[in-house]
Amino acid sequence: MNKKIILLLSIFIFLLTPYIKASEKSLTLEECINFALENNSSIEVAQKQIDVTGANIKEINAGKYPRIYVLGSARKCEYQTGYMDFSLSPPNPDLTDGKQIYLNSDNFDASMAVEISQTVYDGGDIHIKLIAAQLEKENAEINMESVKEDVSYKVKLAFYSALKSKDQFRLSEENVKTGEEHLKLAKALFDAGLVPQVDMVTAEVALTKASMLFSQAQNEYNKSVNNLNTAMGRELEDTVDIYGDSSYILLHIDEKSVMERALTGRCEIRQLNLALSNQQDSVSNIEALIKPTINANAGYIVRNNNSIGRKGFYFEVGLNLPIFNVADRAELEKIRAKTAEAEKQKELLVSTVKLEVKNALLDVKSAESCIEIAEKEVELALLHLQISEGKYKQGAGTIMEVTNSQLNLMKSKTDYINAIYNYKIALATVEHVANIKLEDVRQKNDLTDK
Repeated sequence: MNKKIILLLSIFIFLLTPYIKASEKSLTLEECINFALENNSSIEVAQKQIDVTGANIKEINAGKYPRIYVLGSARKCEYQTGYMDFSLSPPNPDLTDGKQIYLNSDNFDASMAVEISQTVYDGGDIHIKLIAAQLEKENAEINMESVKEDVSYKVKLAFYSALKSKDQFRLSEENVKTGEEHLKLAKALFDAGLVPQVDMVTAEVALTKASMLFSQAQNEYNKSVNNLNTAMGRELEDTVDIYGDSSYILLHIDEKSVMERALTGRCEIRQLNLALSNQQDSVSNIEALIKPTINANAGYIVRNNNSIGRKGFYFEVGLNLPIFNVADRAELEKIRAKTAEAEKQKELLVSTVKLEVKNALLDVKSAESCIEIAEKEVELALLHLQISEGKYKQGAGTIMEVTNSQLNLMKSKTDYINAIYNYKIALATVEHVANIKLEDVRQKNDLTDK
């Protein structure tokens, strides 16, 4: 009794070991995505763009506040005149010639002032520039969202491909073990004189083919892991193990909601809408250029002793009134042409998004039907294998029937694995092209977990 308990515990621990390792070291899809988002260089570039637009907003806002300057100048002059007598000292009364010049200066002037400058009215120029800068920042933020979505989607594709290759690798390993069992059976029956030698040779050939498929599956898994490392921003030499299973959830998607969300939430459409808004603001900016601007300056200046007006306050007001500028009309026509171009681009983009979403939804339906067919094929192939093995053990069948049945079972299981992960990839593609989470647009009571 104790031996049975120990045996059962040993089997239980053996079966549980892969899951324990997966929970400790293996990476889930969410962990792979988070790692990629933290280490992808394109995300860092997008963040720098957001920082630049934020700094631009601060710079524009600074124009609303007064500016304080400290001004200073100094000069040394050497005077030259056409007079015969020139002196920096008082005139000599003994000289009767009136061609004398007296400069009460040591030919050195200096001044220093503190000035405050404030734009009183700018025709709305700062406000319009601020709106444009805020649109640029919003565009940069949308671009960041788009970059993160692209990174996440690439990781999903690489992860599901790696997981599919991993399952196919395990399936190939099981196929080799089954081929070894068939070879042992053929040898045993041959030694007993129940089957000809050709059965044993046929079993050996089937095992060789299974080993070849196993080697190919291992190679495909290694390549898929390299692709996943690249998508995550890791080195190709880094070892990584992933954890997942072949279970899936059938979602009954509200296609109308998906299409509506795509046409309003797709990053490219939102960015194009911002561009159109920016064009409209540019028209207003051109109109602001013909409005007058008023600027006021006030300060206090101190000069050296030899200068006129040694110290005092000063105040000045400046008015800028544009009268005529041909370039403004040309700029306005250019902006209107760009607006018309952007509107046409939006029409083309909307058509492209509709096509991508429609095709992605069709791929989901196709993948669903492939799963159903593949499930039935696996059941049928397994039944054929059981029948052929039973007949062969009883001497009523051939080893060729057994190996063919095993090969068909291998193919049907491979098709089943492909169908499951194609379905998961199709769902991820719908989320990507519509920029949504499918949980937000699924129909109520529509989940079927398998």
